[in-house]
Amino acid sequence: MNFKDRTIELSEIESLYPCRVDTVNPYALMIAPVYVLMRRNEKLVCVKAPLDFFTGDELESLKRYEVIYVPVSVKEVGRFQTAARLHRSFIEPVNEGATRAPFEISHQVMRAIAPLWGSGLCVEAFFASIYADELCGPLPAERLMQGRETAIVRHEEGILLGGALTFALVQLGWHSLFTLKWIREQVYLRTVEGEDWQSPETDWETMVRDLKRAFVGESVLSIPVLNSIEGDWARRLASRVKKLGENSVTQKYESLSLNRTGGFFNEAA
Repeated sequence: MNFKDRTIELSEIESLYPCRVDTVNPYALMIAPVYVLMRRNEKLVCVKAPLDFFTGDELESLKRYEVIYVPVSVKEVGRFQTAARLHRSFIEPVNEGATRAPFEISHQVMRAIAPLWGSGLCVEAFFASIYADELCGPLPAERLMQGRETAIVRHEEGILLGGALTFALVQLGWHSLFTLKWIREQVYLRTVEGEDWQSPETDWETMVRDLKRAFVGESVLSIPVLNSIEGDWARRLASRVKKLGENSVTQKYESLSLNRTGGFFNEAA
């Protein structure tokens, strides 16, 4: 994922949000470019791109800085992480293994997910991947490292496909956290290994194939994209998203978009 501002002048630090290094988890996907203040030359230097991650050793070496900086816009992206944490609380077992009723989970999930679609009723795969990472936790550390170092294009594709699939599955009633985590890992691992997803044998593999085809142009979930997919799952999801569009909460929020330079902006901007 490319972006322009690899170095920022110190005068622009007010446009950045400070984050303590000790609050960052190893192998968690970054939701925005991450900068470190180099006091000697009075510049902020980018050390991580969006969707990249820190290893434990990297975070240890950054402790001397105490604080890293990210664009203030991450507060907007944070609603995807907040929703994921809520959804995790809905689908995790409660009271000695007891679970909530499926209809109750679906109601709560769709209610909390409405702001994520926004008034434009679209969610880019990037944001869906941030959601999935918060919901399911980091992908396997060794495989992430290997994918990033040996197959960067397939590595990013695996993250985006797995994120979009997870985001769709939750809204289609897949509420087993164990299953969601396993499927997301399979999508990533097999994509990095070169799987083209053209011979699906399961429902979720069919969805990955459809998403891969739909993402040839732009990696985004939207009504037009879902309508372009010849599959029952896409029709069902499109129907649910249309209903969300009638919700005043959905209309209250802009649909976020990631621009080509690595920053964030709203559709209306």
